[in-house]
Parts: sequence; structure tokens; C-alpha cells
Amino acid sequence: MQHPSGSEGWLPTEEPAPPQMPEPRRHSPVARATSISSARIKDKDNLDATIAANAEAASAAPRRAVSLGSRKSVPAVTERRPVPGPAFMGGAGVTGPKATAEEDEAMTARKEEARDNLTSRQRSRIAKDEAKHDKRLSKIIIEEGKTEKEALAIALNDLDNVQKLQKKTVKNEGRVNANLARLQLQLKRAEADFLDAKTRCDMAQAAVNAELDNLEILRNEARRLTEELQRKTADIDTLRSTLAVDEREREVKLTQLRGTAAAAPSFWT
Repeated sequence: MQHPSGSEGWLPTEEPAPPQMPEPRRHSPVARATSISSARIKDKDNLDATIAANAEAASAAPRRAVSLGSRKSVPAVTERRPVPGPAFMGGAGVTGPKATAEEDEAMTARKEEARDNLTSRQRSRIAKDEAKHDKRLSKIIIEEGKTEKEALAIALNDLDNVQKLQKKTVKNEGRVNANLARLQLQLKRAEADFLDAKTRCDMAQAAVNAELDNLEILRNEARRLTEELQRKTADIDTLRSTLAVDEREREVKLTQLRGTAAAAPSFWT
């Protein structure tokens, strides 16, 4: 059968039969009740076996003797996961590995074909527009470079602070070792001092945790903005490439139209 539009081909004369759906399987109420009751009995047997195994393991485990010294609370710094790295750990936002759009071979071919059909004047005008865009993008790249240097300075200051804390901690360790014998004789008084120190330690730990939370929030926000900057830069790169191709094709089309209008015969000739 010939296609209605006149193109070669054929159309099916008969519609295919719809696929037959299998009939749903129906279970009898008696079989369903039997399966539910058997499942409940099986779950109960498994639960009883698990309880018996746990009781046997608890009775067989050795019991540790609890000393009086172990009942005393010992101050310990709460361990927490490290804060994520700075914003530029994955590269710069404008010049990083994720800031360049993927190369489109079809668009490149269109660009080359359009460029061959342009005049020198048209190429010069398009090149000037592209140079303006390059100049504006260069300013953005320079500003981001300054921001990245500031981020490096902040990271170096953080490293310097950690090293100072390390040096102070080593000095405190030596002092504690030297005063260990004297502190053993002053145990009772040290216990009262320990309670005060524990309170101060808890307060300091709370302050440190609050600052770490703020740092994590700021770094996550900086990383999010960097990723958004990368995406927008990639979009700009794609738009620039598309504009370059469209400008060339537009000039080619205008040139063709001007040539057709000039070659067309006049009504009075």
C-alpha cells in the first residue's frame, strides 16, 4: 500500500492484535489462611531460637571486674569527622577542569564552513566582538586568581595555628610528666581541680564545636558557589560557541540573499 504523502514505502493493512493479558491468579480463602498461620508459627519459632542463643552467649561471656578507679569519669575530646577541604580543592571555578564545555564536532564543522564563506570585513567584526568577550572573561579569571590566593593564605594560617597547638601540647606533656610524682601526693586536691578543669574543657569543647560547625557551613557554601560558577562558565562557553557559529551562518545567509536580490530581473526590463 502506498504512503499518503507519495513517498515510497508501505503501510500495514491490518492493525496488530492486542497482546492477551494473563488472567490474575485467585487464591482460595482457605489456602490463604493456612499460609498466614504457618508463617506466624515459623516466625515465633525463629524468635524463640534467637532469644535462647542470646541468653546462652551472655552467660558464657567472661565478666570483667569493675575497679573503683574505672568509675571515675575521664575527660576526653569528642572525635568528629573532619571538616571538608577548602573551596578550591577541586580546582578553580573558571579555569578548572570542570569549567570547559565539551567539544561539539558538529558545531565545529558548522563554524569552519561558515568561516570559509565570510568576507574579511565580516570576520573582523566578529573577531572584535569575541575579543570583547575574552577581555571580560580575563578580568573574571584574574579576580578568581586573587580569591584563590586568599584561600591559600587562610589555609596556611590554619596550618600555623595547628602547629602552634602541637608545640604547646608537647610542652604540656613534658610538664605533666615532671609533675606526676607531686600530683600523686595531692590527689584529693587535684580531684577538685579536675572537676573545675573538666567544666572548662566542656565549655571550650562546645565553643570549638560551634566554630567548626560555622566553618563547615561556610566551606560548603563556598564549594556550592564554586560549582555553580563552574556550571555557569560552561554555559557561557557553550553560548559563545553557539553565537560564533550563528553569526557566521547569519552573515552567509545575508550574503546569499543580497546576491539573489541583485541577480533577480526587474519588472520593467
